[in-house]
Amino acid sequence: MTEAQFSDAKTALPQGAMNSAATARVHRQSELFPSEDQDSKAKPFLKWAGGKSRLLPVLRTCLVHQTFQRYFEPFLGGAALFFDVAPKTAILNDRNSELIFCYQIVRDQPAELFKTLKRMQVSEVEYYRLRSLNPETLPPVERAARFIYLNKTCYNGLYRVNSRGQFNVPIGSYTRPRIVDAPQLHAASRSLQRSEI
Repeated sequence: MTEAQFSDAKTALPQGAMNSAATARVHRQSELFPSEDQDSKAKPFLKWAGGKSRLLPVLRTCLVHQTFQRYFEPFLGGAALFFDVAPKTAILNDRNSELIFCYQIVRDQPAELFKTLKRMQVSEVEYYRLRSLNPETLPPVERAARFIYLNKTCYNGLYRVNSRGQFNVPIGSYTRPRIVDAPQLHAASRSLQRSEI
């Protein structure tokens, strides 16, 4: 994308999202990359600071004329671009090992993860109890469930650890946070099947 094209796209953005005219000019994702139909397309199941969901219309314009055999994502985070692109093959990475571990469990054990998440109660007491646990001592599915639970209930979906590597974000002020969405979790698992994490 040239500087002028980027500038044109940028000026057409109202508050982080493209307007309908600009969106109409963007190629549909299915024209760019072969994937499952749009209704069953995965979306991010985690909140992530710096996530790219709101930038997807602009990012799609950068990919319109690009062809590649494999998708590489060094900063996975919430995986908004990965789920939107829905590549046939991908290599996904992030410096956050807990995040990567969570994606591996979503890919490999979605049914068990869903059952564990469904049993979790949302409360301040439970939040701080889970937050105080050392994730490395938990069974794999419980470890991933803890990560998702904390992500969905902590302040703004932030991930921050102290100098001892302990998660230390306070609880958020949500009335009824949605911890688990079975169709979304299974759609994410299907998309991740084609990925090396």
